[in-house]
Amino acid sequence: MNYKSSWDWLIILDSARYDFFAKLWDKTDVEPVLSIGSCTLEVLNNFPRLESSICVTGHPFVLMHSKPFDKVWDVGFNYRLGTTPPWDVNIAVELYIDEIRKYRRRVIWYLQPHYPFIGDTKFYIPIFEDKEKGAMPPQKRIEELYKIAKLRGILEKAYEDNLKLVLKFVDRLLRYLDGTVVITADHGDGLGLPLRKEDKPVFAHPCERQELELRLIPWVVIR
Repeated sequence: MNYKSSWDWLIILDSARYDFFAKLWDKTDVEPVLSIGSCTLEVLNNFPRLESSICVTGHPFVLMHSKPFDKVWDVGFNYRLGTTPPWDVNIAVELYIDEIRKYRRRVIWYLQPHYPFIGDTKFYIPIFEDKEKGAMPPQKRIEELYKIAKLRGILEKAYEDNLKLVLKFVDRLLRYLDGTVVITADHGDGLGLPLRKEDKPVFAHPCERQELELRLIPWVVIR
């Protein structure tokens, strides 16, 4: 994993597992790489400083931990949906692309396929437990909600539909992007589906873990 490799645009899909991405992406080769963390905060703490960089996102963690970038462009957060939908990210990039191009390194950080699942198969898991205080639910509560979705038989479908949703908007955005584009993720996601037989099932994506479903992510280069 080398975020400082040669690229003009870096598209990060939050929580995109390699195996699900590779199944859905048929436009170019997909390389599996190991992430620098199993949760966004861990990734941001290990993220290299990018000179002349801008990050366009509505991700609350990126907004709070913006040191890797010269500027973070806040797309906004949709409290009704409980996330920043991919169409809002696209609108921001398309409207302000001339300003964004003034930076050498341009990062577009989508929140999907990270919960809440807003694709065709919906399942609400809150990012903010108390939006006024900015409080987020504890990891154990998130894991419990994942297990409920798993018992209902919809967790994998809801995750995959969330990934399909964001990939649709990535595909639309690519026509506006010049130069070299990299599509990747910050970390994967535990859906109770271990990638190694010896690992126990993991739900959601707790920090400082080594399971492959949390650490193996896609790396796509489009020139």
